Amino acid sequence: MWETFKTWFLANQDDILVPVVSGLILVFAIGLWKFFTKPQDEPAQPITLPTTDAQTAKELGVTEAALRNFFKILQENHVGADELDAKLREIAQRHKDLLERVAAIPDVDERANTLRDDAEAAIADGRYNDADDILRNAENQDLQAAAELEDQLHTRKMAVAASAFARGKLAYSRFKYQDAANHFLRAAEHTPHSEPRRQIEALYIGGQAYDEAAEFQQAETAYAQALTCAEARLSANDPLTATVLNNLAQLYQVTNRMKEAEPLMVRALAIDEKALGAGHPNIAVARDLNNLAGLYHATNRSLLAEPLFVRALAIDEKALGANHPNVAIDLNNLAGLYHATNRLEQAEPLMQRVVSIFEKAHGEDHPMVATALNNLAGLYQTTDRGTLAEPLVKRALAIDEKAFGAEHPDVAIDLNNLAQLYQATNRLEQAEPLLVRAVGIFTASLGAEHPNTLTVAGNLEILRQEMAQRGD
Repeated sequence: MWETFKTWFLANQDDILVPVVSGLILVFAIGLWKFFTKPQDEPAQPITLPTTDAQTAKELGVTEAALRNFFKILQENHVGADELDAKLREIAQRHKDLLERVAAIPDVDERANTLRDDAEAAIADGRYNDADDILRNAENQDLQAAAELEDQLHTRKMAVAASAFARGKLAYSRFKYQDAANHFLRAAEHTPHSEPRRQIEALYIGGQAYDEAAEFQQAETAYAQALTCAEARLSANDPLTATVLNNLAQLYQVTNRMKEAEPLMVRALAIDEKALGAGHPNIAVARDLNNLAGLYHATNRSLLAEPLFVRALAIDEKALGANHPNVAIDLNNLAGLYHATNRLEQAEPLMQRVVSIFEKAHGEDHPMVATALNNLAGLYQTTDRGTLAEPLVKRALAIDEKAFGAEHPDVAIDLNNLAQLYQATNRLEQAEPLLVRAVGIFTASLGAEHPNTLTVAGNLEILRQEMAQRGD
């Protein structure tokens, strides 16, 4: 009897699994199959025998229409009779999970809500093809809407970043460097990820502002973030990377980390020379040459420094003209080297020309003018012309105090210079408070072990020894 039934079941399996099959026949057939094929010593498992499709649908927690679709899916996938019950329950569970997922699609607008409801109804009825079409339509429409919103968001973020950047420039022009840095970093934060160059620019200019405020740790953080972004998102030889490398290297030099600074400067120069060629009148190359030459000069390698300074000056004069501020920087650097190597007659006209260029370009109260005045005053003092040097140093001090505030390292340099001039002209009592103040500024901003701090502290000690010898 069983062999006859088994032969009939296998021959008519597809007919059995048509959408109108009753739950009773399905479950009964599965039960018989399992009973007659298991070992006789294994106890039979109890089987629920629903009597109608409605009862099976109720048991599974789905509609009858959905159940009929389940049977069709099983038939199309040629599921064997021994798997029918498990697969049916598996489909039913996934069906209910799907309904929950669709019901959870968020309310966006009336159009999207209607599509969600239509898809939910189609799934509940087992109309999976219709549901897929509805959901595809919803997906495409939402993608289009999302793209439009992303465009709007990008524009808004760019506007926020541009406003913050402009505020940074405004604060910078008023020498409010801490405020400027905060604005620039906020601009970087709000710049969209798709605009890496703008983000890098905001970061490194923020670092420069911190530099000006003598907030060196914060400056280093900003530069490092800019470099990380540049290396990750720009080409290997992008000139913007060279700019960031230079900024970080300059910070290392200021904080007496020459070994860390030099490879960054060398790398920056290589990038810029590769971008346009070593012989091109590229002001970025001139900048790189100046920076590297300055480091060589600071580390007593003047023979390496001088040809780089001369080459930088030639590039900038050709590219920018003889009276450009960049040319003044080149002249100042070369004059400083001449001064250090006792070529004072060559240095003096260059320094005078620097003061003139900066005054015309930036105005008489700009910090660059103060730097030039200090350098020229130093040369005058070296050549025993203290009466010419003193008004220049006092003017430089007034400019820097106005520009940076009373506690900036540049102010400490001015104080030290003026104290040295007073000491050279035997005005020790006037020199001492200036050096005390300079040591305090350097200690607070650069640390007790920084070379500038140690140098000025040494100057103060020498002064006090001289005062003690005089009995002051």
